[in-house]
Amino acid sequence: MDCIITFNAIHHFDIQKFLGETLRSLKEDCHLFIYTRLKNQNSRSVWGKYFPLFNEIENRLYEFDELKSHIHQADMKIYSTKIFGYHRTTSLERLVEQAKNKHYSTFEFYDGIFGNYLDEFRKNILKNFEDMDNITWQDENILLEIRK
Repeated sequence: MDCIITFNAIHHFDIQKFLGETLRSLKEDCHLFIYTRLKNQNSRSVWGKYFPLFNEIENRLYEFDELKSHIHQADMKIYSTKIFGYHRTTSLERLVEQAKNKHYSTFEFYDGIFGNYLDEFRKNILKNFEDMDNITWQDENILLEIRK
């Protein structure tokens, strides 16, 4: 293959197995692109800041140094990185709907008292934002360009 792309999914893979298969599958001097969010980026999101235990429960994400180490162990090299920031605006109603519908796979890991955490999230949003129809924050992701 000339190029392999993973979009917001690397934290769902066995990373060493994935990188090994990628290394095997890519032609020489070809590219792997990993687009993901890092642990620290996740903690600054509306979910990381205001949804109880979101950062503690979401333990599958990597920090940059962890990804870098895995990539180097796989005998690949990071060629470039780029951070993307996305200004987000939505309503409290939409955020609650996203949580209930498990918009992020992280919500699958909450136990049977998810409703209590959701109530606490609502309270946190009400306490920290003035307009419940215009809740704003910045999401971030990183893109790694990796060469075989």
